[in-house]
Amino acid sequence: MDILHIVKKIFGDEKDNQIEDILTIIEEILSTVGTSHEEAKIETSDKNMLGWFFKIGITPVYLYLLKEDGKFFIKIISPLTFLPKNNILPYYRKLLEENLTLVDLSIGVEKNFSLLFSIKSIDDLDFERLKKIIETFSQKHTELTSKLVEEFQAKIFE
Repeated sequence: MDILHIVKKIFGDEKDNQIEDILTIIEEILSTVGTSHEEAKIETSDKNMLGWFFKIGITPVYLYLLKEDGKFFIKIISPLTFLPKNNILPYYRKLLEENLTLVDLSIGVEKNFSLLFSIKSIDDLDFERLKKIIETFSQKHTELTSKLVEEFQAKIFE
């Protein structure tokens, strides 16, 4: 089943033009990174979310289209490292300091790992903006994982 039919099945026919535009952008992004909807789609437990997974170099990227309170958003997540067993407070401090330098993305912690994430309304996105955010994810992921592994002997999330 093609991506438009899957999205209409999940979200209904709301905002048809807007959904079709963002799906075109998502398909272009997937093509740019050398994959397709069929290859990259992932199952989600949330009925209001559709997801894809791909890698840019060593950077794992989870890309989601979600509906919340009647609005549509793109959510991007890229796991960094597992939390270290030692020096956890300096590790958290490093994450907070790095977070201050970021634009269009943030650092968070979920369960036992740190991650980069961004949530954007589809109203605010076009192909070039989403492409730039994903490129920034890849650059920052590489930079941050190197720092966290070197300083804290953290294990890369793979």
